[in-house]
Amino acid sequence: QAGLFVWAKAPDEVAAVEPFLDRLLKEARVFITPGSVFGVNGSRYARASLCADEGLLADALARVKRLTASSGGRI
Repeated sequence: QAGLFVWAKAPDEVAAVEPFLDRLLKEARVFITPGSVFGVNGSRYARASLCADEGLLADALARVKRLTASSGGRI
């Protein structure tokens, strides 16, 4: 078995990563791990798994984009 993950730094307008990711989970139904669970150096980052079917990943991305668009481009 193998895993593939992408790490992303939160944009400056995101004051705190955890509430941002909580909103993604609750409203877009997309789970992304806050980097802080991996240590202090991960506090401004998020880690997403790419270990899913391409169709599922595309659907998750579409839900995130819809949430972002409905929030005026910001969440």
